[in-house]
Amino acid sequence: MLVINNFEERTYIDESKSVEIYFEKNDVYILFSKNDAKVCIINKNIEFLVDAENNWVGLCIKDITKENLNILRHSLS
Repeated sequence: MLVINNFEERTYIDESKSVEIYFEKNDVYILFSKNDAKVCIINKNIEFLVDAENNWVGLCIKDITKENLNILRHSLS
C-alpha cells in the first residue's frame, strides 16, 4: 500500500483535484485516484499503481535526474 503522508512535497493539484503530483527525493508520484494502491507493477524506472479492484490509481517515475526534476517543477508552477 502506498502511503502519501510521507511525501516530502506536494507540488501540484489540478483544479478538479483529480490529479496530484508529489516529489520524493528523485522520484515523482502522479496520483489520479484517492483509492489506496494495493499492487505495484514495475517496468524499469516506472511503477504503475493499481487498487484492489484493478483500477489504475497512479504511477511513480523513479530516479529522475535533478535537471529533469527542476524542469518538471518549473512547468507545474
